[in-house]
Amino acid sequence: PMICSSWVLSALWNRGYSSSSVADDETAAKKTFQIWIDYCSIRILMELGLSLLITHSPIGGWFLFREVWYAALVMTFFRICYGRYGMKF
Repeated sequence: PMICSSWVLSALWNRGYSSSSVADDETAAKKTFQIWIDYCSIRILMELGLSLLITHSPIGGWFLFREVWYAALVMTFFRICYGRYGMKF
């Protein structure tokens, strides 16, 4: 749930759901990078808040790194494909 909500909040902040954000491959890649940077920030803040205020457990740094890295790869691929093929239907 935190992954999805972080990505949605970041995309809303960066207007990633507008059709102009996937106009061409370069725009889609740039917009995805902007969304990813904000996603990482939101995700880290959520993890810190959860750890400090609720669970009082250490943060899994390696897990968090893998999560944001794979999210960048998958979402860049998705946004470029959506820009190329999804807007035509």
